[in-house]
Amino acid sequence: MKNFSLTFHLSERIALAGENGCGKSTLIKLLTGLYEPTEGEILVDNVPLNRYSIRQRKLMFSVVFQDFTNFHLSVRETIGIADTDCIQDDKRIFYAAQKGLIDDFIQTLPKKYDTLLGNIYEDGMDLSGGQWQRLAIARAYVVDSKMKILDEPTASLDPRAENALYEEALRINQGGILIVTHRLGITKYVDRIIVLHEGCVEEDGTHIELMKKNGIYKTMYNSQAEWYRYDEME
Repeated sequence: MKNFSLTFHLSERIALAGENGCGKSTLIKLLTGLYEPTEGEILVDNVPLNRYSIRQRKLMFSVVFQDFTNFHLSVRETIGIADTDCIQDDKRIFYAAQKGLIDDFIQTLPKKYDTLLGNIYEDGMDLSGGQWQRLAIARAYVVDSKMKILDEPTASLDPRAENALYEEALRINQGGILIVTHRLGITKYVDRIIVLHEGCVEEDGTHIELMKKNGIYKTMYNSQAEWYRYDEME
């Protein structure tokens, strides 16, 4: 990333868009402290990010990455591992599962939240890809952070399924949310779209504003539009 300057509020609903390799995931890893900037600095309330403790950063951002882990633990532990102090906090675990839209499924399991996950256990339950994804999203709600970040955790889904999941995330989320994507079906529903290109901010605005610019966003959106058109009923 180079010559990069960006300001946003943790209460905003943002889509961070761009083609693969444009720097989206790098930016998220910088924001969450997984990478340290080699130049410049990241400020939160005018304080350098590296002055905040790990616990303070967790209260700023909860992240679900594209390559999230499937934890072969109990359901309770798989959700609560985001904050181990919460593993025995039923209220917090149930809240996170409900936000991740996975509680109804958990209630059908033999031991509900104490069910072991994964075929490494004799009585373990293996899950579908979508169910593992919902557990990963539930983990983001264990910590009461100001902004949830979804860094393309649905990249393995087809565009329509991905779009439906993001719509649900926007509907249930009551704080800020940052959706990182190179597929643009969801961008009409956020407050702000930031388009990266070759490590720089190329465009910044609402869906309507960027479509009027006739720039990179409009080109990308129009090229993908047919992915999200449902076939008409015969």
